[in-house]
Amino acid sequence: MAADKDLSKLTGPTAEYRVDIDPLTQKTVVVTTALHPSGPGKPAYIYVDPQGNWRGTLSAQEAINAFRADIKKSGITSAVAKKMYDATYLSQKGFTSNNAAAFNEGLRRYIIDFNADQLTKIADGEANAFQPFGTWVNSSAGSAAAIGKRGSVTTTTTTSALTSPAQAYYELDNFMFDQIGRKATAAEKKAYLDQLNTEENKATITRKASSTTITGPDSQATTAKDQTIGAGGLTQADHDRILNSVVAPVVQKMSTDELMKTNGSIAQGISDLLATAADYGLTNYTADIAKNDIYGKMSAGGVVGIKTLDMEKQNIKSMAIGLYPNLANMINQGVKISSIGNLYAQQMQKTLEVPWTSVKADDPFVVKALQNKDANGKSQDGVMSLNDFNIMLRNDSRWATTQNAKEEASNYANTILKQFGFMG
Repeated sequence: MAADKDLSKLTGPTAEYRVDIDPLTQKTVVVTTALHPSGPGKPAYIYVDPQGNWRGTLSAQEAINAFRADIKKSGITSAVAKKMYDATYLSQKGFTSNNAAAFNEGLRRYIIDFNADQLTKIADGEANAFQPFGTWVNSSAGSAAAIGKRGSVTTTTTTSALTSPAQAYYELDNFMFDQIGRKATAAEKKAYLDQLNTEENKATITRKASSTTITGPDSQATTAKDQTIGAGGLTQADHDRILNSVVAPVVQKMSTDELMKTNGSIAQGISDLLATAADYGLTNYTADIAKNDIYGKMSAGGVVGIKTLDMEKQNIKSMAIGLYPNLANMINQGVKISSIGNLYAQQMQKTLEVPWTSVKADDPFVVKALQNKDANGKSQDGVMSLNDFNIMLRNDSRWATTQNAKEEASNYANTILKQFGFMG
């Protein structure tokens, strides 16, 4: 029978259906009247389509199939299942497992409530048409299907927040431009997006939603709680690590000279480490070594920047202490070894009368003064005294050719001649 809006078979003297009390369950149900072709008192079901048209049937399965097709088409299967669970028409197992047989049985009982509610309102003159089932489900009557019942349900969902290609490409372009002065290639962008989304899929966000509904004769109360279990998702440190996994191999392949020309953060980092090494008298610490230290930091996921090289600088200080163990306290207090070395360089320039620019920080005399070793090669606390430093310089062959040495020798010779009476 095709569905229509004619209510003549539902009310008045020509009604073929009426609402009655089931003697077994004491619930209101729809049954046939004596005017129905099948006779009175037969359990009946009324199917109502989304437009409010209806048709009656004695077949529960026919009604279930018709309603279920509409539910699926409307995309409200989960909402109906939740309502049936709250009404205790669907068990916890049936609800969480999406069991089709359990859903159909719950729907049969739910249809009985829908039919009884709607037909009662029509018979009492409170309504002149059926309410579509999908609308009824979300009404107070649909929510109060289990009178006097308590229902609780807990659902757990996991989701992944995936970065879009546009956002990922933007992140990588900015990062690479900052680090090495250029934007990413198409291959580099793909590598970053693939790795980022792969890890995002693994770092799912888990949410737990629970609700408890208590339905009474005239009212219904529902309490709900939604909580996130674990932080989930990727942190900024994760993004930095993945960004570096793409950029680090590029840095490794570039020469130090190429990196320095970019004027990016890595080039600035190399310069910063070289300056630190110079401060602590590590003349053998080269730009290539600085590059390798920075590459190691990037491979471990660290971002290179003005304020992010503290560990590398601390390593330089440790190397300086290894070279100058006698100056450990001074180094730990932040004293620059270069400042002390400059004092010896100035003294060396004056004593040996050499140009200032010719005295390098790694000059053997300066290094010996800083290391301050005794005759047995053991470091002594502090630095060499200027007097001992001058004695060491005067033993150098260059001293003999200085004007100071010649004047000193001439003065010494005159003193000897005067002592023997050869000069007045």
